Amino acid sequence: LNMLQQYTLYLSGTSIYNICPAKMFEIMASGGILVTNSDIEGDKGWGLKELFPEDSLLTYNCSDYSDLIPNVSRMLENKDLREHTREVALKTIQTRHTHDIRIRQITNTLKKEFNL
Repeated sequence: LNMLQQYTLYLSGTSIYNICPAKMFEIMASGGILVTNSDIEGDKGWGLKELFPEDSLLTYNCSDYSDLIPNVSRMLENKDLREHTREVALKTIQTRHTHDIRIRQITNTLKKEFNL
């Protein structure tokens, strides 16, 4: 946790398999600001919009990276924007992505699938 809290922004991205890396949750839970590629539209999307509100992270265009530097610069220069993003990210983790919440989701899915 101490190591994660030493940095302001964390550059991440989906893998070649279009999945959400676990480190995204760790970064946001530690108070860091996640910088990741935007979700791919359509069937190839990996669920970024379903997992996190738009103002809880910073995205960049994954086709040409044209907005990466301007977006990061804006975030680094604006303390209020950084604080807002951190607050929304932490609230999102606490209300949507804790172990207890995930266990309930898995349990409910198993009950539904197996008529338990």
